[in-house]
Amino acid sequence: MMLRISLVALSLLACLPAPGFAFDCAKAKTPAEKAICADPALKRLDDDLSVAYAALKAKLAPPEQKMLTAAQKRWIARREFCEGAEEGIVACVTARTAERISLLSARPESGPGASGAMMPVFLVQEGSPTLYDIDIAVLRFTDPQTPGEQTLNRLADEVLASAKLGPHGEEAGGAILAQEDRFTLTYAHLRVTRLHVGAP
Repeated sequence: MMLRISLVALSLLACLPAPGFAFDCAKAKTPAEKAICADPALKRLDDDLSVAYAALKAKLAPPEQKMLTAAQKRWIARREFCEGAEEGIVACVTARTAERISLLSARPESGPGASGAMMPVFLVQEGSPTLYDIDIAVLRFTDPQTPGEQTLNRLADEVLASAKLGPHGEEAGGAILAQEDRFTLTYAHLRVTRLHVGAP
C-alpha cells in the first residue's frame, strides 16, 4: 500500500530510546511508557516483548540486527498513537504489544503451530522526498521442506523484492512516499498455514 506520510511523523523516531530490554519506569516520558509503568499486567507484557526482541536479535547476523532495530524503533513510535485510541491507551498498547510479540516470535494467533521453524525478516529504509520510506515485515521458514513452506517463502521473497529501494523520481511535493507491508500469521498447523498480507 502506498501512503503519503509527513516529515513530522517520521521525526518521532529520532526522539525515541534504543529498543531492546525493558525501559526504566523512573524515566518514563511518553504516554505509552507511563501507561505501561502504571499497569502491572501491561508492564509484564512489555517485559515479555523485550525478551522476544533480545531472543530474535541473538539469532541474527549484524545486517539483520540493524534492520530489526530500525523496525522496532518504528513500532515504538507507532505505539504512541494509542494515546487517542477509542478503546483506551492500556487496551491499545496491550493489543499492539501482544501482536508484536507474536511477530518477533513467529508465533501464530491460533492453531497448534507450523511444522517448521519460522523467523521474521524486516526491511527498513528511511524515506526522503526522493526515496521511498520502506517498512516491511515478512515471515519465512528457516528450512522449508514442504511445497507449502517453499511457497510461503517464495511469497515472502516476492514482497521483499518489491521494495522500492532506489530513488523513485516521482513528484512528491515535499512529502515522503511510503511502502508498508506485513505478514500476520493468523493460523498455523502441520498441514495449513494462513497469513494475512497487507499494510499494518
